[in-house]
Amino acid sequence: MNHTLKGTDHAFSLEPVGLRKMVRDLHRCHEAMGEGVKRVYESEVIPIMKMGKKLVAACDLPVGHVFKPEDIAIKSPGDGLPP
Repeated sequence: MNHTLKGTDHAFSLEPVGLRKMVRDLHRCHEAMGEGVKRVYESEVIPIMKMGKKLVAACDLPVGHVFKPEDIAIKSPGDGLPP
């Protein structure tokens, strides 16, 4: 193949070795992306609890109070209801 020939395909065509590398790299990308399901690993639990966030009441609320957006705050650690 000659990449200097005229035409739209020659400049970006791949040699067989380059094509094999591209296919290999695409397979690696697919593997790196995983199955698309987010999982929490054991090593992440403590940092998530420490740095995570939870929903809390912004102030003391009386029994029967109807929540409004200003009644809710987001705070650390993440050991409660997630936002």
